Amino acid sequence: MAPNTNGKSAFRKAKRTPQEIMELYDATPKEYRDVLKYVVGNLSFPNPEKAVKIFGSPKKLQSWIKMQEVIGTRDTYGRSHPDLV
Repeated sequence: MAPNTNGKSAFRKAKRTPQEIMELYDATPKEYRDVLKYVVGNLSFPNPEKAVKIFGSPKKLQSWIKMQEVIGTRDTYGRSHPDLV
């Protein structure tokens, strides 16, 4: 069972200015930026040059994002949700 943190995230989040976020976004390869454009959440790579090493291709990044969305839907609404069928 996960510990109760009273709504606080267990992950430390770096405080970045909008300009720093845009610099990271601009440093990400174009193919990966195209994938990130359609993501609901605000994803950014702390080390954009490693994005290619981590995922290998934009298609794998897109697949990973979809998997995270499915896991989130399952955990939130249960296995009987229509999007999981």
